[in-house]
Amino acid sequence: MKRSSLFIIIILLLSSLTILNKQVSAAEYRLVVAMYYEPPPGGHLNFFVSGCAVSSSELWGLVVEQLAHYFCLNDTYKPWLATSWEIKGDEFIVHLRKGVTWSDGTSFTAKDVVCTFWILRLTNHILWNYIDDVKAIDDYTVSFHVKTPSYLIQYYVLTYPILPYSIYGEYSDKTMEYVKKGEIEKLPSLLANFTAFRPTKFIGTGPYVLASLTDSQQVYTKRPDYWATLQGIAKIYIDKVIVLRVTSDPQAAQLELASAVDYDECGGFVLGQIEEVPKRLNATFVIHPLFSGAAIFFNFKVYPLNLKEVRQAIAYALDLDKVASAGYPIHIIETRQTGFTTTTVKMFISEEVYKSLHDYSYNPEKAKKLLEGLGFKKGPDGVWVTPNGTRLEFEWTIPAGYATGRCGTLAAAMLTDFGIKINVRAVEPPTCYRKLVEGDFQILSWFWGGALPLPWFSAETWTYDYSPKITGYPGPSFPVVYEWEGKLVNVTKEALELNVGWDPLIHKSRVELLAKIFNEYLPFIQVCQKGNPLFINFERLEWPPLYEPDGSPSPWTYTYEGNLAWIIVHGLVVPKELLRLKALEEAAKAGEEAKTVAEMAKSAAEEARSAAEVARSAAEAAQASASQAITISSVSTVISIIALIIAIIGILRRRSPG
Repeated sequence: MKRSSLFIIIILLLSSLTILNKQVSAAEYRLVVAMYYEPPPGGHLNFFVSGCAVSSSELWGLVVEQLAHYFCLNDTYKPWLATSWEIKGDEFIVHLRKGVTWSDGTSFTAKDVVCTFWILRLTNHILWNYIDDVKAIDDYTVSFHVKTPSYLIQYYVLTYPILPYSIYGEYSDKTMEYVKKGEIEKLPSLLANFTAFRPTKFIGTGPYVLASLTDSQQVYTKRPDYWATLQGIAKIYIDKVIVLRVTSDPQAAQLELASAVDYDECGGFVLGQIEEVPKRLNATFVIHPLFSGAAIFFNFKVYPLNLKEVRQAIAYALDLDKVASAGYPIHIIETRQTGFTTTTVKMFISEEVYKSLHDYSYNPEKAKKLLEGLGFKKGPDGVWVTPNGTRLEFEWTIPAGYATGRCGTLAAAMLTDFGIKINVRAVEPPTCYRKLVEGDFQILSWFWGGALPLPWFSAETWTYDYSPKITGYPGPSFPVVYEWEGKLVNVTKEALELNVGWDPLIHKSRVELLAKIFNEYLPFIQVCQKGNPLFINFERLEWPPLYEPDGSPSPWTYTYEGNLAWIIVHGLVVPKELLRLKALEEAAKAGEEAKTVAEMAKSAAEEARSAAEVARSAAEAAQASASQAITISSVSTVISIIALIIAIIGILRRRSPG
């Protein structure tokens, strides 16, 4: 009976181990992200054109990859599609990794890199202000010819995602041909055709492929043939990444509280969300710095918004801290408006210059005096009127559901109370951005700033990004030339000069000049610089450490530049169910090993028992032999005694007479 029970236990253990192995191998592990994207049919697959549904830098690295991965928070590059890079004279040389394949199975080569950057020439990317040629030296070496040394060359070359020649080669080849032949006049027509180009598939070198795209979600599935896995430099536990489309911060907050997403950077902008989430879930928010924020844009073609005194008055009429708090729980207010981030201000602007700037702290009385100085008066209904009878009444366009839109709504109410009547119009975020680019607005809420805390990434907002030469549209009609201290200053030229040289710190005086001009003319109002609350859910996944030993956010928590994909690829995001099954599998293996040890112990016991039986038999035989010997010895003794007695009797008889 005991042997039968032991056999059944062994069978159950082996069965459990088999089932666990099947569960581990068959389970599908998912990561769910909340993010806005433009859905089809408007959302398309041309990566280089505004409106691409899969171009968000939050998801770089899932499908499209970079030559190197850049961690903004500690200014570190990690080689990826490139293995190394160097500056040789007037060339920036990049050495590519061998053995990389696209998701269609074809090889990644220098041809793809050259294609990508010639497309950027077609789309007027700023990189081409500092280079004038890109060519393949061989299949795995690319040369960028430096026209003007700039620290931006390394950044843009290494971090811009590489796209395949097989999709975009026709346009890159024509761009290269027209430029090298000097037929620059043909580029606008080619750009128009390229802007309308809509690829039917999305190919990348990354670990995932785009499986489906709808108006509610994107689904990315893991490649079984991912090159980095085959080369042993990637370990991926996530089988599928699902991106849920969110159209507002409150919607994202609801998904977070329902534990429907694992990663999100939207919901934390809802007031109280940061405090509420940890109370309900095994989740948290990591606040990392952003080098951008909410902004109020003016259309310079609209009178009297084209007057700097009117823009100054609007700035004084707004309590920026209250305005920012309507959308951003974590924010920085800079009342001395410079157009730059606080980091840039500290690094590049002297205290003397900074203190000389206008301080646009909330001051309705100053706002009133500025308007009165222009001859404006309030009408019977309390709305300001210009000397020519134009009422200060404007439409304010905001992105519906966005934090900056909530800031705009409150600011509009403040201006209405002040006597500048505002009618708020909420539109879908892509529509809001399109109106900004096309100049189809009067006042509009959007964003300023960029990816890095360096001067250019702030200055480009009002000197470059919305220029008709770049977008082909009028935008806010920012002036290019401003009068300053009796001279005319071309701010676009000055801003582009910020990038000349390998060290940006040589341009402190130029940053100060641009800050002074911005502070006086206020091309837009910086509402705030925002901190970004990144939602991390621990309910289903184990994440890498959120903070450095000094308490600062870990570099991967910066939500852009593809950091999410980087930690997925390197095995730093692990499903808890996988960990549980692995633990059970280890326990089962330990049980099997214990069973083996028990069997060995049982066998040894059986052998010991058999040996004991043999020993007992031998002992019994020895005992029998000993008894027999004793009996024989006793008989021998008796016989000896009898013989002795007989001998004695014989002697006595011989001695007796007769």
